[in-house]
Amino acid sequence: RRQRQMCIRDSLRKRLAHDMLAHSERPITEISYDLGFSDPSNFNRACNRWFGTAPAAYRKRMRTVPT
Repeated sequence: RRQRQMCIRDSLRKRLAHDMLAHSERPITEISYDLGFSDPSNFNRACNRWFGTAPAAYRKRMRTVPT
């Protein structure tokens, strides 16, 4: 049960991180704390796991993708 809760939380954080990085100008540090990370470096590691890159690079990549 705990494993499933962690998976759901991680999935939600990933979706929210994508939305915040791709569609807002909020500072990455602020996004990391709003998503519940205790330290921005933990958010950085999570983004590398989710998106294969750091938050700033992911934000830049999403802004250059045509919609």
